[in-house]
Amino acid sequence: MQVVAYTLCLLTLRKNCQERRKKLQVKLLQVVTIFVLVGIVFWKTTSVLVERWLKFDQSLSHGLIVIVLSAYLIAKHFEASTKPIRVQKTAIGLLATLSITWMVIAGANITILEQLLLIPLIFLIFWSLSDWDAARSILLPISFLIFAIPVWDYLTTPLVNLSATAVTWAITLTDIPAFINDNAISLPYGTLIIADGCSGLRYLSVALTLAAFLCLDSKINARKKWLIFSAAVCIGIASNWIRIFIITVVGYQSDMQSSLMSDHEYFGWIIFAISMSPIIWIGSRFPTLKMENKKTSFGIHLPSILAMIFALFLGPLIFLTTQSQVESFKVSDWSDIGYLPYNREQNSSPDVQIDIAKKDRALQRILINWATEEKQNTVPYWPRSYNKDLWTLESSRKLSLGHDGGKLSLKIKHLSGKFNNRRLCQAIIHNIGGFWTDSYNAAKLLQIPSFIVGNPYYFAVVIEKMTTTKDCKSVEKEILNLLSETLDDSRQILEY
Repeated sequence: MQVVAYTLCLLTLRKNCQERRKKLQVKLLQVVTIFVLVGIVFWKTTSVLVERWLKFDQSLSHGLIVIVLSAYLIAKHFEASTKPIRVQKTAIGLLATLSITWMVIAGANITILEQLLLIPLIFLIFWSLSDWDAARSILLPISFLIFAIPVWDYLTTPLVNLSATAVTWAITLTDIPAFINDNAISLPYGTLIIADGCSGLRYLSVALTLAAFLCLDSKINARKKWLIFSAAVCIGIASNWIRIFIITVVGYQSDMQSSLMSDHEYFGWIIFAISMSPIIWIGSRFPTLKMENKKTSFGIHLPSILAMIFALFLGPLIFLTTQSQVESFKVSDWSDIGYLPYNREQNSSPDVQIDIAKKDRALQRILINWATEEKQNTVPYWPRSYNKDLWTLESSRKLSLGHDGGKLSLKIKHLSGKFNNRRLCQAIIHNIGGFWTDSYNAAKLLQIPSFIVGNPYYFAVVIEKMTTTKDCKSVEKEILNLLSETLDDSRQILEY
């Protein structure tokens, strides 16, 4: 434990580590114990997180470091109460409620919500073992754990668009002959694609993590904290723009032959490190937050500990006792129905599929999936409904369709090819456990009620029609008619 405390102390870049290390030892042991307890109880969720952290991908390459720094911050900020410890009924009740909520969400396999619930669960554990005043003192340090949750992945598309806009503007200031279409930069000797991996999310998330740690571990006013955060956001985003711009210039000057074209991972981190170093240096000069000479650890109150353990284990225990294998639909011959099943092995998505020989008529597909395994999502993961590297979304139009005495809303997307003159209209509608929606994100959330009512099945209807016009108005009627027929035929799936 002394080695851990000493290592954490060194990460703060402060002086007098030896003295502060002694005060942190007991608290660190207790914080780490709680972290390990949560990791074991909610292993279904934490195992997925650990797997992501060990991959060192673009949004969670620093996940393990965040856990270590968070434990240090919680131990340092926690101010144990001097009042007699009592069972915190409100905290225990909320902890039991969140534990059961986790059970429902875990049953529906909505991973991101499972992971986000871990943060308030940890906070409620501390509250149930102390009191509100003590728990409030570590509210921000516990919130620091958000940087270890992949919620930042949802910034990928906006950051890609922002990077494409910024680099486009920078290239127009030079004499480089480039044709730019959305996120594709076409040079005389090749094309550069600003893909999801080039969004700069890794730099932004690491910059925010460093800024948050410096602010939480320093005794500075709110104005300086906002300045640090604002600078970190600007540096995290701008460093990626600089990286892409330099790669574009080098690609043009070297006729796309430079090794930087295929291997620019380390190059990006070098630019980020140089850009971020002033903030790290300034932050290390801030006065450190001193530990108060109060009680140095949580009090041991057996009734509170037992109540906390009962509330914490409630949801996971119910989850384990109620899990059962769900029988899949018995579809013997897909060719008789004429639909395309979801290919779980290839993780297929309803991506645009063009058959030139059939370009004059609409293409009709239904993708099927059902939950037959404990860790399998009812709604499979679809990054998007079309390949952004090949297609540009020109417009989308909201329409309604009569079905079963009601109306279903849906969007028809108008797509244009980036490297050809093809134009395509695409409509997708989802059914999850009997609930209809045209939104993929809504379908993911509808896994919860589908799990509750015991119908963990899913299918999506995909209609695609090529067109020569600048919008989809000319083919909307044909798409809606075919969609209506397909939805009527989809009853065959549920009857099998």
